[in-house]
Amino acid sequence: MVARKEKDDMKRHKYERVLDIVFALESGKQLSKYELAATYEVDVRTIQRDDVRAYYSDAFLLLGAREVIYDRTSNRYKLSA
Repeated sequence: MVARKEKDDMKRHKYERVLDIVFALESGKQLSKYELAATYEVDVRTIQRDDVRAYYSDAFLLLGAREVIYDRTSNRYKLSA
């Protein structure tokens, strides 16, 4: 029973983390994967695996939503212009 609860908690934390990131991007912030990892106390690879870009699927793009890009010069995620 404990293992199932831990797994459910991990899923909930992931969804909360992804939504937090999406809301931050929508408010115009540019986000560092290193700072995000420190904030959420996870590995940088976890942030990369969350793949926030999947939230902005092709369907959203067709409706005029912006795309999440990773700017390698500033090492930050941001929304396209």
